[in-house]
Amino acid sequence: LGRRAREFQMLHQIIHDLLQTRDPKRMFTILERGILGTFHLRSLAIAFIDRREGFLEVVRSQPSNPATGDPVGWRYDLSDPEIFCDVARTGRTEVIDGWDPRYHERIVEADGRVTFRQRDPGYNEGQTAYFVPILAGDQAVGVLATGSLQADRPFILSEIERMSPFLHQAGATFSIVSEMMERQRAEQLAELSQELQETNR
Repeated sequence: LGRRAREFQMLHQIIHDLLQTRDPKRMFTILERGILGTFHLRSLAIAFIDRREGFLEVVRSQPSNPATGDPVGWRYDLSDPEIFCDVARTGRTEVIDGWDPRYHERIVEADGRVTFRQRDPGYNEGQTAYFVPILAGDQAVGVLATGSLQADRPFILSEIERMSPFLHQAGATFSIVSEMMERQRAEQLAELSQELQETNR
Protein backbone atom coordinates (compact mmCIF):
# COMPACT_ATOMS: atom_id res chain seq x y z
CA LEU A 1 0.00 0.00 0.00
CA GLY A 2 1.07 3.58 -0.65
CA ARG A 3 1.71 6.09 2.10
CA ARG A 4 -1.64 7.87 1.66
CA ALA A 5 -3.53 4.57 1.76
CA ARG A 6 -1.76 3.57 4.98
CA GLU A 7 -2.60 6.93 6.53
CA PHE A 8 -6.27 6.51 5.55
CA GLN A 9 -6.36 3.02 7.06
CA MET A 10 -4.76 4.28 10.27
CA LEU A 11 -7.22 7.18 10.50
CA HIS A 12 -10.16 4.83 10.01
CA GLN A 13 -8.86 2.44 12.70
CA ILE A 14 -8.12 5.20 15.20
CA ILE A 15 -11.54 6.83 14.78
CA HIS A 16 -13.15 3.42 15.25
CA ASP A 17 -11.14 2.83 18.44
CA LEU A 18 -11.94 6.31 19.77
CA LEU A 19 -15.66 5.72 19.32
CA GLN A 20 -15.40 2.46 21.28
CA THR A 21 -13.88 4.00 24.44
CA ARG A 22 -15.55 6.09 27.13
CA ASP A 23 -12.40 7.19 28.96
CA PRO A 24 -11.01 10.58 27.81
CA LYS A 25 -7.44 9.72 28.85
CA ARG A 26 -7.66 6.39 27.04
CA MET A 27 -8.74 8.32 23.96
CA PHE A 28 -5.49 10.27 24.02
CA THR A 29 -3.50 7.04 24.36
CA ILE A 30 -5.17 5.82 21.18
CA LEU A 31 -4.42 9.12 19.48
CA GLU A 32 -0.76 8.96 20.53
CA ARG A 33 -0.41 5.47 19.08
CA GLY A 34 -1.97 6.57 15.81
CA ILE A 35 0.20 9.67 15.41
CA LEU A 36 3.50 7.97 16.27
CA GLY A 37 2.60 5.01 14.05
CA THR A 38 1.77 7.19 11.04
CA PHE A 39 3.80 10.40 11.13
CA HIS A 40 7.55 10.94 11.48
CA LEU A 41 7.95 12.71 14.83
CA ARG A 42 10.80 12.20 17.30
CA SER A 43 8.68 13.15 20.32
CA LEU A 44 5.07 13.74 21.27
CA ALA A 45 3.18 15.18 24.22
CA ILE A 46 -0.61 15.47 24.41
CA ALA A 47 -2.59 17.62 26.84
CA PHE A 48 -6.27 17.18 27.65
CA ILE A 49 -8.48 20.24 28.21
CA ASP A 50 -11.26 20.11 30.79
CA ARG A 51 -13.20 23.33 30.26
CA ARG A 52 -15.87 22.46 32.80
CA GLU A 53 -13.24 22.30 35.57
CA GLY A 54 -11.00 24.95 33.98
CA PHE A 55 -7.73 23.05 33.68
CA LEU A 56 -5.34 21.46 31.18
CA GLU A 57 -3.42 18.27 31.99
CA VAL A 58 -0.56 16.58 30.14
CA VAL A 59 -1.76 12.99 29.69
CA ARG A 60 0.75 11.48 27.26
CA SER A 61 4.47 12.06 26.63
CA GLN A 62 6.92 10.09 24.48
CA PRO A 63 9.79 9.73 25.09
CA SER A 64 10.33 10.70 28.72
CA ASN A 65 13.16 13.24 29.10
CA PRO A 66 15.22 12.82 32.31
CA ALA A 67 16.67 16.33 31.86
CA THR A 68 13.29 18.06 31.99
CA GLY A 69 11.23 15.51 33.89
CA ASP A 70 8.22 13.50 32.78
CA PRO A 71 5.38 16.01 32.30
CA VAL A 72 2.57 13.44 32.45
CA GLY A 73 0.21 14.52 35.20
CA TRP A 74 1.28 18.17 35.08
CA ARG A 75 -1.89 20.22 35.43
CA TYR A 76 -2.32 23.92 34.68
CA ASP A 77 -5.16 26.33 35.22
CA LEU A 78 -6.39 27.42 31.79
CA SER A 79 -5.61 31.03 32.71
CA ASP A 80 -1.91 30.24 33.36
CA PRO A 81 0.73 31.85 31.08
CA GLU A 82 2.07 28.39 30.08
CA ILE A 83 2.40 27.78 26.31
CA PHE A 84 0.02 24.77 26.39
CA CYS A 85 -2.65 26.97 27.98
CA ASP A 86 -2.07 29.77 25.50
CA VAL A 87 -2.69 27.40 22.58
CA ALA A 88 -5.74 25.98 24.38
CA ARG A 89 -7.18 29.51 24.73
CA THR A 90 -6.41 30.79 21.23
CA GLY A 91 -6.84 27.60 19.20
CA ARG A 92 -3.80 28.63 17.13
CA THR A 93 -0.69 26.61 16.29
CA GLU A 94 2.56 27.96 17.77
CA VAL A 95 6.00 27.26 16.26
CA ILE A 96 8.84 28.46 18.51
CA ASP A 97 12.57 28.51 17.83
CA GLY A 98 14.58 28.30 21.06
CA TRP A 99 13.36 29.82 24.31
CA ASP A 100 9.99 31.43 24.95
CA PRO A 101 8.74 33.19 28.13
CA ARG A 102 5.73 30.84 28.17
CA TYR A 103 7.90 27.79 28.92
CA HIS A 104 7.56 26.62 32.54
CA GLU A 105 8.87 23.77 34.67
CA ARG A 106 7.20 22.06 37.61
CA ILE A 107 8.74 22.66 41.03
CA VAL A 108 7.85 20.74 44.20
CA GLU A 109 8.55 23.00 47.19
CA ALA A 110 9.97 21.73 50.51
CA ASP A 111 6.50 21.88 52.05
CA GLY A 112 5.06 19.75 49.23
CA ARG A 113 3.40 22.57 47.34
CA VAL A 114 3.63 22.36 43.55
CA THR A 115 4.50 25.55 41.67
CA PHE A 116 5.59 26.36 38.12
CA ARG A 117 8.65 28.45 37.30
CA GLN A 118 9.67 30.04 34.01
CA ARG A 119 12.42 28.05 32.33
CA ASP A 120 15.92 29.51 31.92
CA PRO A 121 16.61 31.52 28.72
CA GLY A 122 18.96 28.81 27.41
CA TYR A 123 16.17 26.23 27.38
CA ASN A 124 15.53 24.60 23.99
CA GLU A 125 18.51 26.32 22.34
CA GLY A 126 18.95 25.16 18.74
CA GLN A 127 15.56 23.42 18.88
CA THR A 128 12.12 24.19 17.48
CA ALA A 129 8.94 23.36 19.39
CA TYR A 130 5.52 22.93 17.80
CA PHE A 131 2.22 23.24 19.69
CA VAL A 132 -0.87 22.24 17.72
CA PRO A 133 -4.48 22.51 18.96
CA ILE A 134 -6.83 19.57 18.54
CA LEU A 135 -10.01 21.35 17.54
CA ALA A 136 -13.69 20.46 17.74
CA GLY A 137 -15.26 23.22 15.69
CA ASP A 138 -13.47 26.39 16.75
CA GLN A 139 -12.67 25.23 20.30
CA ALA A 140 -9.59 23.27 21.38
CA VAL A 141 -10.24 19.98 23.18
CA GLY A 142 -6.55 19.11 23.44
CA VAL A 143 -3.05 20.28 22.53
CA LEU A 144 -0.36 18.25 20.79
CA ALA A 145 3.33 19.16 21.15
CA THR A 146 6.46 17.94 19.42
CA GLY A 147 9.98 19.19 18.76
CA SER A 148 12.90 19.01 16.37
CA LEU A 149 16.26 20.51 15.51
CA GLN A 150 15.75 23.92 13.92
CA ALA A 151 17.24 22.52 10.69
CA ASP A 152 14.38 19.99 10.53
CA ARG A 153 11.66 22.63 10.86
CA PRO A 154 10.45 22.48 7.19
CA PHE A 155 10.02 18.69 7.36
CA ILE A 156 8.12 18.75 10.68
CA LEU A 157 5.86 21.54 9.42
CA SER A 158 5.02 19.37 6.41
CA GLU A 159 4.20 16.46 8.75
CA ILE A 160 1.93 18.73 10.82
CA GLU A 161 0.21 19.87 7.63
CA ARG A 162 -0.40 16.24 6.65
CA MET A 163 -1.65 15.56 10.17
CA SER A 164 -4.27 18.35 10.11
CA PRO A 165 -7.21 16.35 8.65
CA PHE A 166 -6.42 13.55 11.11
CA LEU A 167 -6.50 15.95 14.08
CA HIS A 168 -9.70 17.65 12.90
CA GLN A 169 -11.45 14.28 12.65
CA ALA A 170 -10.08 13.23 16.03
CA GLY A 171 -11.27 16.50 17.60
CA ALA A 172 -14.77 15.99 16.22
CA THR A 173 -14.76 12.42 17.53
CA PHE A 174 -13.63 13.58 21.00
CA SER A 175 -16.51 16.05 21.02
CA ILE A 176 -19.05 13.38 20.09
CA VAL A 177 -17.78 10.91 22.68
CA SER A 178 -17.64 13.63 25.38
CA GLU A 179 -21.26 14.57 24.66
CA MET A 180 -22.28 10.91 24.89
CA MET A 181 -20.46 10.61 28.23
CA GLU A 182 -22.15 13.77 29.55
CA ARG A 183 -25.57 12.42 28.56
CA GLN A 184 -24.84 9.09 30.22
CA ARG A 185 -23.65 10.86 33.39
CA ALA A 186 -26.81 13.01 33.45
CA GLU A 187 -29.00 9.93 32.93
CA GLN A 188 -27.22 8.05 35.74
CA LEU A 189 -27.66 10.99 38.10
CA ALA A 190 -31.35 11.23 37.18
CA GLU A 191 -31.82 7.49 37.79
CA LEU A 192 -30.02 7.74 41.15
CA SER A 193 -32.18 10.68 42.18
CA GLN A 194 -35.30 8.73 41.18
CA GLU A 195 -34.19 5.70 43.22
CA LEU A 196 -33.50 7.88 46.29
CA GLN A 197 -36.91 9.52 46.03
CA GLU A 198 -38.61 6.11 45.81
CA THR A 199 -36.57 4.80 48.76
CA ASN A 200 -37.59 7.78 50.93
CA ARG A 201 -41.29 7.39 50.28
